[in-house]
Amino acid sequence: MPDPTAAQYCRFADSRLAEARDKLQSVVALGYDDNIVETAKIASLVWDAAIDILSALALQDGLEVTGVSSDMRQYARHNLPERLFRNWHHLARLHNFQHKPNLPENEFLAELYYAGNMLASFNGHLPQSMQLPADRFAWLTASANQPNT
Repeated sequence: MPDPTAAQYCRFADSRLAEARDKLQSVVALGYDDNIVETAKIASLVWDAAIDILSALALQDGLEVTGVSSDMRQYARHNLPERLFRNWHHLARLHNFQHKPNLPENEFLAELYYAGNMLASFNGHLPQSMQLPADRFAWLTASANQPNT
């Protein structure tokens, strides 16, 4: 099977973000603490979508995509504006949360907010023909999710 194309990585990200949005609606309706497994899955999907978009960007830059998230972190560090990489820890918290879901709800929602801003910025670096629709990120950065900082 051939490696995914940049456009395919964008479709992966689009699908993951749509699934995460739907899961968040369910978690909000049923309660955060009672649905921590679904909440951890949301974190996983958002993290994976970020890696998908970065993979598409790397391919557009003519780089090989290894499938290793630390390689994508290095790509982001060296090829994207510093202001984007400076917020990597928000994505990392979501990645860690999927393995140890221990964030209080307000912190989890804050991480989604910051991750949404990052993903929208990553998306803006893609060629217009591959960019995801803005609504794929809007739920992450919705005013209800804005941190009180």
